[in-house]
Amino acid sequence: MIGALSCSDLPLDEIGTTSEISLSKEFEKQKGRMKPVDGKINSFIGCLNQSESIINTGCCFSENTQTYFNVDNIIAKAVADGEIVKVLSYEQRILVIIRHGVYATVYRNLDKIVVKEGDKISTDGYIGEASSNYSRTHKELLFEIYCRAKKLNPNEWVRN
Repeated sequence: MIGALSCSDLPLDEIGTTSEISLSKEFEKQKGRMKPVDGKINSFIGCLNQSESIINTGCCFSENTQTYFNVDNIIAKAVADGEIVKVLSYEQRILVIIRHGVYATVYRNLDKIVVKEGDKISTDGYIGEASSNYSRTHKELLFEIYCRAKKLNPNEWVRN
């Protein structure tokens, strides 16, 4: 059953179109070099679980989600070429999902975006700005990576 396999279990040439294969391979080449935010985020605010935080980087890691904090704006940008497949509004915030072949990246807690479903986006393409956290003390962006329906560890993919 294909849906139960992880990305590494199935050769890319068995997953779909030439375009999907190409996007997937290019995404994999970015492993360890991705940067989902623009500029240096270095004003650490805090995490729910301090033992999982990376002090003085403005980023914490919890349950395979990276959270970026800053007092000022946080600009979200695409980590690889892809297509905007979903834009959802929830609790006055926006979630954007980008498909990169068999991979997907999720940007949660956005406020202002410039993309819409169906848009093609390039590596480093501007997605939008992070929203304030619920207590409105700082801006916060949550970033996730998936392969098919399996949530991956973003620390293995993102450049610190």
